[in-house]
Amino acid sequence: MTTFVLIAHVLVGLVGVGASYAVVLALLKRDLDVRFALWASALAFGAYLVSYAFGAYYYDAVYKAGMEAMIRASDRAWVDLFFMEAKGRVFLLLPFLSGVIAATIAGYHASFAEHSELKRALVFVALATFLIGVFVTAAGVVVSGAA
Repeated sequence: MTTFVLIAHVLVGLVGVGASYAVVLALLKRDLDVRFALWASALAFGAYLVSYAFGAYYYDAVYKAGMEAMIRASDRAWVDLFFMEAKGRVFLLLPFLSGVIAATIAGYHASFAEHSELKRALVFVALATFLIGVFVTAAGVVVSGAA
């Protein structure tokens, strides 16, 4: 069961990162495909929520119960102290940011042509969301390599 949960956490999280990248690309286009941008941003939001739930279960059931102590007792304790702690806190931003992006696209897409600064700010938030997702993924790779 825990192997399934870990695999689901990783795969669904990667779907979220990919959907976040799709949102960035959609927002960078001159003519926004609102339907695609909404679909991708909603997919990112849902994927991050589901991945977070799987990750929280895995952390509580497996990682905290034994792996954490094993890593902290090794010469690679810094991996857990920095990457796992940073990953756990930064990951919390992803559902919130992707939700804000989806809500902004849904509510204000008609204003993007008139207010280019709004679209530019949303591109920045979407890019930050994608980059945070990449960091969280890389941190997960570092932590899993330490186990």
